[in-house]
Formats: sequence, structure tokens, C-alpha cells
Amino acid sequence: MRKISRGVAVILALAMCFTALCLPAAADREVDFGALAEQGETEPGDGVIILSEPGMYARHIENRFVGKYTTFREAGTDAYGIVDCSGKVYWKTTAVKDLVLTRAEIAVAMTKGWQPFSLNGKLLCPENWYSGGELNAVKDQATGKYEYVIGKYRHFEDGAVIGSPEAIIVDQKGRCLQAEELGAVYNGKIPYRKNGKWGLETLDGTTLLPCEYDDLRLVSADRLIAVKDGSCSILNLQGEVVKSLGDLTVQMVLDHPSETRIIAKNTEFFGVLTADGETAIPFIYDQIHFEYYSMYSTPCYKGYTQGKWHFLGEAGAGFDLTLEGGQWDSAVEPLQNNLFLVANHEAGTCRVMDQTGEVLLTIPYSNYEVRRDGAYFSVIDSEGSGSAYRADLTKLLDFTAARGCAFTKDSITVKKSSAIEFYDLNGSLLRSVENVTGTTFLQYVTLWRGNKVALASTQGELLTDFSFDDEHLVINLFSPLVMLQKDESYYLYNNRGELVYPDAMSEPVAWNYGWEETGSGQYSTFRVGEKYGFLQFRLEGDPLFVDTPASAWYAGAVTFCANAGLMNGTGYGKFDPKKQMTRAMLVQVLYNISGEKTASQGFTDVPDGKWYADAVNWAAAKGIVNGVTATQFRPNAYVTREQMVTILQRYAQLFGEASGDAAALNAFTDAGQISAYAKDAMAWAVENGIITGKTATTLVPKGYATRAEIATVLQRFVTLMAAKQ
Repeated sequence: MRKISRGVAVILALAMCFTALCLPAAADREVDFGALAEQGETEPGDGVIILSEPGMYARHIENRFVGKYTTFREAGTDAYGIVDCSGKVYWKTTAVKDLVLTRAEIAVAMTKGWQPFSLNGKLLCPENWYSGGELNAVKDQATGKYEYVIGKYRHFEDGAVIGSPEAIIVDQKGRCLQAEELGAVYNGKIPYRKNGKWGLETLDGTTLLPCEYDDLRLVSADRLIAVKDGSCSILNLQGEVVKSLGDLTVQMVLDHPSETRIIAKNTEFFGVLTADGETAIPFIYDQIHFEYYSMYSTPCYKGYTQGKWHFLGEAGAGFDLTLEGGQWDSAVEPLQNNLFLVANHEAGTCRVMDQTGEVLLTIPYSNYEVRRDGAYFSVIDSEGSGSAYRADLTKLLDFTAARGCAFTKDSITVKKSSAIEFYDLNGSLLRSVENVTGTTFLQYVTLWRGNKVALASTQGELLTDFSFDDEHLVINLFSPLVMLQKDESYYLYNNRGELVYPDAMSEPVAWNYGWEETGSGQYSTFRVGEKYGFLQFRLEGDPLFVDTPASAWYAGAVTFCANAGLMNGTGYGKFDPKKQMTRAMLVQVLYNISGEKTASQGFTDVPDGKWYADAVNWAAAKGIVNGVTATQFRPNAYVTREQMVTILQRYAQLFGEASGDAAALNAFTDAGQISAYAKDAMAWAVENGIITGKTATTLVPKGYATRAEIATVLQRFVTLMAAKQ
């Protein structure tokens, strides 16, 4: 069992013992609590969580996950099945010829034709009703969730196809709707066509609008755009006309989480409407195209008229950039500060323009590069001369004889014929790496020398030697993870040059293309030898543990303790915040900070070789803990809240005086329940803000401490000790 993640290499554990109070001796080594606190406060970066060690013997496991599920083909039996990212098998069968998992978490299996099944193998529709390829998952436009599969229906009889193909949609409960054609699902409702006319139904078969429309499309939860008898209208769900639009044909409905747009055409020109039928872009264009940019919340549009393309911007409002050249001759890249880089390939120039269309900068160019966030850009001409700029048009550096200029998260790389120069984001030279070629990524750079590759930081520092044969992307171009290949084995590194899985893998971890679209690309398979395991990518900004959401009250403390190396996960990506902790645990954390190996203290239930043996012996020798008897420690007994603060106070006394004012306990009605040995420690902890009540008036001193509570207390303790130092 492994959980490999950024800087978290300390085994989690905590221990305890609490009878007679002893005056501790000095700590074995000096501890810089300030540095420990600073490390804990560092924003967590990338990492990999091992969810299941290699143990599944499979011929193939599909590396495209839907949620936490994917499909496999078992080696030996050639059975197909569904498995989750922990290695749990949900369904396995030899009765199908192929198996595909759709985004709607509906499996599609090939028998005589394709058929939909639930994840545990329940047939959702009658046998042999579909043929001609896998079903495609579709999402509900209102929720953004994939909940249905849609395909072409075919009747079978004795293996023969009866009748013409028809469209069919099925949900996870097996409810079906059959029609000649189906539209987009919106809030559980779907337009459908029968006998050449369109109507509206719910998936459970309730008819909302009869089949009497030439065109019918949902544009919101309660609005449709319809064409009937040559007239276009916005309707409500009862079929009542909300707004008449006249002689229009609908080209496309663009559904975006922020606002729906409708591209339509009147008798001559194209324009764009809102879901209510209001004009967003006037009907004056011969063509309209749209694109999504990561910097904008809605689509951006280009309109073509009178031989010119006009960049119409977000939602078609606010500005109008006239672009030179023909339909495909100009590229538009948004920059920060509401600026745009407009590249005209035919003219060989780049222009930076504002929203009014004013040209602020004109540069000859052969190629350009814009960082993903639009904060920096570079332009190079056909002779290799160029410049790098910030989005505010501040020139950072000029260069010549360059083959390319690209940006990492914190540097600029200029590629020469046999060298790469690294500059900071102010244009100051950091270093030049000679006799190399390379590729710049957002989080790292790969350098090639001959036919060997090495990993470098974004500052140009070598993180590995040139002993690898190839490189393989992991997740996407912006990931801080990379695989390096050597002698047919593969090694997974992060952007600090650290191996994030210690063993060589038998195949590269695939670039998981599902990340952006479904959010499930965080999972992947990996293979060691002939067995498969499962891992989860943790990128910057993601929770460190799958059971510790960012909204949890303890999330910050858990991240702090993990970053500082005080606590680790319990395996397979979990922290188990509500789990209670044993006596064989708190002293292990303190031992990791400042302990040194000590002779056995004579506990018969702490044998040599146990993971906690050195920590218990050290803590007992220092007077931090005592046994429950002269010979028994009870390492697996749970820790109470009063025991937790007692051991922390005794540890703090190694570094100086740590005592409390009994008056700090007056606000708590259960203060009388605190054991005599723990009263001063509890007062010290309350007075210094290390522990708070379970409620405003109760401490629950004899309640067991959870891992979430201990993480919170440890964060406060380290912060207190750092301030005192």
C-alpha cells in the first residue's frame, strides 16, 4: 500500500500514554518550528495517489475512466467486465464479445448487436434491439450530467433486421424513448420526431407537445424555439408563443452553463439570438463561426461580411475587430487586459488590438506563442528574430537566430540551433544549456542531447541525467507529471525531479484525455510486470485526499500536517478524518520531528521491529509517555482528548516551560471530568488556543480524538511553538 504525494514521506502515526507526570528531559535534536510551519503552509502541488497496487491480472484495462469506473478484459478467460479505481470488480461475463463504458455510466456490450447494461450487468433494454456500433452518451443540457445513451434502433427477428433504423434513448433505469430522430435532452425532456414532425416528451413517456412542428429545440428549462408553417417562434412548455421571430431557420443551439445562444438565419443573413429570442448579434453576416476560449465564460464569435471577418467577442457584444484576409487567414488569440493578438498569415504580421479595434502594436511574424492564461506572448519572424512581451505590451527581451520562444509558469525559453536559453519573466537571463534541443511545457522542460533525454526545471536546472530514451506526456500539456523511458521500462516523475512511484512500470501511464471534459481523467491504470494497478493524479489545487473536501472544517489542518510531514494518508487516497487514533500514534509524529533511537523501555507489548517501537521507547525515556503498567503500553488503545493535550504539553516542555492557568477551564461545564494528571495540560491547551470545546461549554475530555481533530491540534501546536521560537 502506498500513497505517494508531494513531500509527504513521513509515516503517519501518533502515540500516547498518560498516567504519572514526569519531567521530560531535553529534546534529542534542535527543531525549527518556524520552518516546519512554513512547510505546512505551502500550497500543495502535484502528486500521485496509489489507489490499488498492481494485483489485477488482465489482458487489457481501458484507460478511459467514467467517474471511477472502467472496463477490462481478463487474461486467461478473456472475460469482459467493469472495475472501479480501487480494483473492485462490479461485473464480469464471458457472454459478450466486447464491452464499452459510456459517460452516462451505462455499459454497452456486444452480443448479436449492441445492448445497454447497468454497471452490475442488468440488461436495460430487450436483447438484440441495437446494432451498428456503440451507443453514444448524451448529457442533460440543464444539469450538464451525462445520464442517457442514444443510438439507432433496429428490430431483429431470427438474426434478420426488420424495418428501418430509428433513434432510441435509454436512461439508467431502462426507460426508453423510440423515434425517427431525437433532439437534445434538457431537464429530463427531449424533442423527438415521428412521421416527419417534431414533438416534446419526457423520458417516462409523458407527451408535452404533439408532433406538429417542422423544427423544435429546447433552449432553456422552460423555453423552446420552434418552426411551424414557415414561422419561427419562442414557445413555453405549454406550446404558447412567447415571441414571434418571423421567417427564420435555426442553424445551431449553443448551450453554455452561463447562457444559451441560437445561431439562426433569416432569408439572407446570419445572426445570433438569446434563449428569449432577443437579438444578440444582428442579422448582417454571410457566415458566423464560434469558438470557446478559456478566458471567457461564453462563446466568442466571428462574423463574415463584405469580404472581411469581424471578431465579435464574448456573447457577441462589446467590441468588433475587423480581420484582414479570407476566411481562414486570420487567427485571434485573447490576451489579458482585454487585448487580442491577431495574426494574419498572408500578410506576415501580428497586430495587438484592443476592444475598439485600435491597433496598438504591429510586428512581422512567422510564428507566435501565447501562454495559456494570456499573460505573455512572443512573436518570431522568418529570420528567427523576435521578442517576448507581457500582455500589457511591455517588451521583456529581444532575441535573434531563434527557432522558437515559449513560456513556462515562471520563465521564458528561447530555443537556438543547439542550445536553450532560460530567462525569468522580467527578461533576465538565468542560464543557457548548451548542446541540447528540447520541448517547453508549463511545469517543466525536457532536454534532448543526441538520442537521450533529461528532465529540467522551468529555470533550466537539470533534474535527471541524460540516461533516458524517451518522454511521455501524462494527463495533458499542462501537467506537472512526466514519464521517462529507459530500457523498455517507464518511470513517473514530477516537475521537481522526484519519482512519484518508486517502481519501474511496464508501460507508460496514458495521457488521459477525459480530464477536461468529464473530470474523470484524474484516474489511470498502471502496469508492473503483467499486473495492473490504479492511480489517481492530484494536481495543484485539488484536495490532497479523496475524503477531505476543501469545504471541510479540518481541510486546512489536514493539508498543513501532510505538507509538513506530520501526518500521512491511510492508503488508497484516503485520510479517514473521522477515524479514531491509537496510542501507537501521536508519539510517532513527535519522534519523526525530533526523536532519536533509544534503548528498549521494557514494554512487553512493544516488540523490537514494530513500526512504533522506536517512537514509544524514545517518548518513554523522555518522560513524554508512561505505560499503563510497568510492562504494558497498549499501543492499539485509542487516544482521548485529554491524553492528546497531555502528551503535547510534555513534548512542549522539552523546549521550555509549558503550563496553564486553571481559570481557562471555568467556561466549560464538564471541566470536573478532566483527570487529575491532565488538568494543567488541558488548561495550557485551552489558554493557548490549541484545543477548543466540542461545544461552547463542553470539552469532552474523555472522548476519543479523531484524526481530523488531531490534525487541527497539531497545526495549532506547531504554529504556537514557531511563534515562541
